[in-house]
Amino acid sequence: MSNAVRKKKADKVVKGKVAAKKTSTKSAGKKKKDTAKKAEGIAMNNEVLVVVSLAVMLLMMLSNFNLCGAIGRGLSSVFFGIFGCVQYVMPVVLFGVVLFLTVNDYSALAVKKCLALFAILWIISAFAGLFAKEEAGFTDLFSLGISDHATGGILGGGAALLLKNGFGVAGSTIILICAGILALILLTQRSFVGFFTTLFARLEVFRQDSRERSARRRKEREERRLEQAEMHRERRPHTRSNKNKKFEEKVREIRESKETRKKNRSEKDQNKLQGKANVEVPTFTSSDGAKKKDSLVELHPELAPLTAEDGKTKPLEAELDFSAFSY
Repeated sequence: MSNAVRKKKADKVVKGKVAAKKTSTKSAGKKKKDTAKKAEGIAMNNEVLVVVSLAVMLLMMLSNFNLCGAIGRGLSSVFFGIFGCVQYVMPVVLFGVVLFLTVNDYSALAVKKCLALFAILWIISAFAGLFAKEEAGFTDLFSLGISDHATGGILGGGAALLLKNGFGVAGSTIILICAGILALILLTQRSFVGFFTTLFARLEVFRQDSRERSARRRKEREERRLEQAEMHRERRPHTRSNKNKKFEEKVREIRESKETRKKNRSEKDQNKLQGKANVEVPTFTSSDGAKKKDSLVELHPELAPLTAEDGKTKPLEAELDFSAFSY
């Protein structure tokens, strides 16, 4: 290695040691300062500010209700002429702002939140001045705030008067609502769009839960109906069996009646046929064969299937059995 490279490395090591000594000395100095502060005690600036703000809050609150004499009444009238209806809440807000700033060491975010809170109070007083019953000019807003504590005072009433003259009641309400939303976003450090997304997500979850609940209720109803049907069957088995038996007996009776009717009809038909077969045949001698043949053809042609000419010309060659006939 060359001498130049060695020198550079040595310089780097020396610089690192020097920086470490500086940081160690700084940390030691901070520790000494902290211990010195602890030994001296707590800083009295914040304590005095908090106590004074508490006293002012109590005096303002009591003076709003005429409990602090003539000076309190004068102060309350002045504050009502400036702030209007917000004066009822302003003492508590001031004390809370002082505490919030002292706790957060007057950080930029804390200051922004406090300004957003005052902007919300100003918007509320502007709404009160916009919808006030009595209409007054800009010079009369202070006296109107003193006489009527429901108005917006100089601050809120003046803003409402300017907006009303420029945009009307509808336009001024829209502007004040949008300003209030922006102030709430600064105060809460919450996204307006994120609020709606979470709201819609919760609504979707609620809808799914409602669907699941309705499905569960339907299943429970069906199960209850089935249980009731089974209980009904278990309670009345004998009645159904008796009904089935009675039905079967009726079917049997109907079938038996039909069979008896068929039998009676068949017997009647046989009797009718027997009555038709009883044919009276005259007696003939053996020599009168041709006459016998003619008479049989005329009386019962089924016994002698011969034509009229053959019956007269030809003699009867077949032997006939007359045992079935009654003489």
